[in-house]
Amino acid sequence: MATSASPAGGQAKRPKTPFAADNRFYGRLAVALALLTFFAFAQFSLRGLTDMTAMPAITHLHAVIMAGWVGLYVVQGWLAATGQLSWHRPLGWAGAALAALAVATGFAVGTVTLSLGRVPPFFDPAYFLALTYCQSLTFGVLVALAIANRKRTDWHRRLMLVVMIVLLEPVLGRLLPLPLMGTWFVWPQLAAQLLVLAFAMRHDGKVLGEVHPALTLGGAALIANFATIQLLHRFGPFRDYALGLTS
Repeated sequence: MATSASPAGGQAKRPKTPFAADNRFYGRLAVALALLTFFAFAQFSLRGLTDMTAMPAITHLHAVIMAGWVGLYVVQGWLAATGQLSWHRPLGWAGAALAALAVATGFAVGTVTLSLGRVPPFFDPAYFLALTYCQSLTFGVLVALAIANRKRTDWHRRLMLVVMIVLLEPVLGRLLPLPLMGTWFVWPQLAAQLLVLAFAMRHDGKVLGEVHPALTLGGAALIANFATIQLLHRFGPFRDYALGLTS
């Protein structure tokens, strides 16, 4: 009677499934992006490049909300990967509430920061406002889309990754030498975001044999967000509104 050969040790290795490979890849990438996010903001503050005591209360509130959301994103990825759905699902709704608060406070931070004259000098006021508004809106729309696809694990986890890639904009803003780059800094930022997305696409190509449509949609969202910011800050009525906040 024929028997199948097993590797040394007498136990056959279980085949790697796309789901298991996804768990490892997206879980590790979530941790890496979260660590990069916290490092970027921490080193920026420790170098004395921002006076936290002079920040308005809404900025501190937004920071706490976003830190909580990023931390929960990592925890949620781990809970899903380990099959602990009894925790993953209720915490997901807590994350949705945090995301809604993040959008609301994000809009408020942009408006208040501009009205108090706390915009960095290398930022055009209208560009800064367009950036904060569009980033907040894109974040909220993508989170809502991910929640709508929560029963489709492959879509949900990839859309949540795209949300984190959107959040890399302020992270990169604290890592790149923006004052030395002038108005060109937006291009390296977008390139870095697309590079992370391409890294995930490469994983999908190897594991699934094709790029998942959620990542393609994510790439379109990143480019649309970028293009909208560029157009909005040049739009006359919006510029007038932004400049009116500074007076």
